[in-house]
Amino acid sequence: MVERQSKSLPEAIQEYQRRYQREPPPGFDRWYKMAVEANVTLIDEYDLLMQDLEPFGAISADELHARTAKVSTTQSISRMMVRNNTIKVDQDHHHSQVPIEWLEDFAEFLPDMDLAFNALDEPREIVPHGTLQSSLRACPEKSPGEEYSKSRLARSASFNFEFLENGHQNIWELATIPCPPDSLASDTRYSPPSQPADPNFVRNASFVKDTCQNPFSSMHHGFVVSPDTLYTT
Repeated sequence: MVERQSKSLPEAIQEYQRRYQREPPPGFDRWYKMAVEANVTLIDEYDLLMQDLEPFGAISADELHARTAKVSTTQSISRMMVRNNTIKVDQDHHHSQVPIEWLEDFAEFLPDMDLAFNALDEPREIVPHGTLQSSLRACPEKSPGEEYSKSRLARSASFNFEFLENGHQNIWELATIPCPPDSLASDTRYSPPSQPADPNFVRNASFVKDTCQNPFSSMHHGFVVSPDTLYTT
């Protein structure tokens, strides 16, 4: 993997275009220079980042701005604002200080924007599997035009949410809402053993961390069995 990484900016741009079928974001040249100076090894690897961001492609920029502004009024949601290359937060929290420190080093290159941060050390949003798949199917193949943005903007008025307290109870059914229908967690016929088959070392870390494939967690993972607090929407 290391050997196939780009060795120049033109190579990095070409690889980005090949992988993601789009142009690199503005300022990519400056990012590449900083990455090289920091001795970044895997300079072409954005797959996980792109996978996380992909569902938001179904939402227009105007809609995303409206949702960010609305959710930022919630307790324990910290909004970070970048204005004229200056970073500030409207609900100061110790969890928001770390990303501020990260961003301050290159704030001069950032456009004006708002970022909503979860100020609690627990998940806050649970997306049903079907909803996520619908969003992925709705992602445009190229940058949306004006007509697309206007049609999405109309949805902001109906965007409502409520954070519910789910602490001090088993949250397995809640935690597995995002699981695909063919996963072990979604199979009502599957009954997990009361104990693991054998207490050997982990052989596949990715598999073990996949809640959807490990119903055993429903009875033995402390956070699932009875979290101290859990405010989700």
